[in-house]
Amino acid sequence: MFWDVLQFNDKFDLLGVGCGPLAKADARRRADQMREELREFEDACSDDDPVKAVDALVDLVYFAFGSAAAMGVQDEAWKRCWEAVHAANMAKVREGNLRDLKQGIVKPEGWKSPNEVIAAALRNQGFRI
Repeated sequence: MFWDVLQFNDKFDLLGVGCGPLAKADARRRADQMREELREFEDACSDDDPVKAVDALVDLVYFAFGSAAAMGVQDEAWKRCWEAVHAANMAKVREGNLRDLKQGIVKPEGWKSPNEVIAAALRNQGFRI
């Protein structure tokens, strides 16, 4: 999936020219696009339209991947970052009654942030961290 988005961003010359955060205007534009997709998702759910809801979710992921690509994140670094965040999320626990969705998912004692792994993956790719 990440590669598909890289191809799209390359086709339309949307990729960044370095390794690091986006310029404020670019970051704001991309965040606005993601918020618009969230609104479309909410509207589709309100309208009981699963087709439009899924379309909005795919577009949201597309913009998120595209934003990483525009920052200069490459596929292999993205995979390492994904795996680190996934492992950290899987180490969390549910607080309270498992059947009560209002209860939170929390970081247990000893939980480890994925940030060190993310920083290493980005440094290996040339980011200045």
